[in-house]
Amino acid sequence: MKITFICGSNRRNGNTDAILEMLTGALAAKAGERGMAVESEVIHLGSKRIEMCSGCRACFERGEAACPHKDDIASLAASMQACDLLVFASPVYVDDVSGLMKNFIDRLAYFCHRPGFAGKPAYVIATTGSSSAARAIRTLQTALITWGFHLSGAAGFVMGARMQKTEAKERFGKKIGGIASRLLRELEASPTRQPSLLDLVVFQIQKKAWLKAGIVDGKETYDYRYWKDNGWFDPSCSYFSPAKVNPLLNGLARLAGGIAGLFI
Repeated sequence: MKITFICGSNRRNGNTDAILEMLTGALAAKAGERGMAVESEVIHLGSKRIEMCSGCRACFERGEAACPHKDDIASLAASMQACDLLVFASPVYVDDVSGLMKNFIDRLAYFCHRPGFAGKPAYVIATTGSSSAARAIRTLQTALITWGFHLSGAAGFVMGARMQKTEAKERFGKKIGGIASRLLRELEASPTRQPSLLDLVVFQIQKKAWLKAGIVDGKETYDYRYWKDNGWFDPSCSYFSPAKVNPLLNGLARLAGGIAGLFI
């Protein structure tokens, strides 16, 4: 099993790096105790070539291969799809995610239209000097849930301008250990995990949206065909993946999706 960490900080050996270093260490130790084989990979967005999104809509209308930017974004998306769990980490800049992380989200916006991470678990981390990490966490979670991810949780760390690693370990060691245990439980549960109510509601809302807006001038859009080809428009389909769905949660999700569909 593999966990991939996406680090949205341009500053190496800073606060965000320190937290991820602690977390990968805790994961290795706890995985060993459980007899689990877990591989960790940290991807630093600052070391990748990611051009600014130009908003041309080519990825929406003709598919991601039509993007005019030929950089590292396609290989990054492939790495994300190849792992079993993802952790997204960003420092807080002006009360939100870093520009590096935001542009990364923007370049992968086609996943909001064509969810490519059906049921895959994701965890969100934000580090901050002194302000709240809530908005940065919310920005990441909002993107990830529309990409098809199952949100496993989130954590914020208030660390000042540059906390020493020894202090970070003393202050956050127990918290990091708890996150590591949670991520390992997510990996163990992945094959049999039931979608949450939030997972099901988001699926139903997106389904209603593309059923309503997916045909333009009598022609199926690229996104509509993607949903159609995956069988997600089938009335019996309750979620992106053929997971076991709680009937009560499914009923509530369909009701919420129907209500939301009136306003889309």
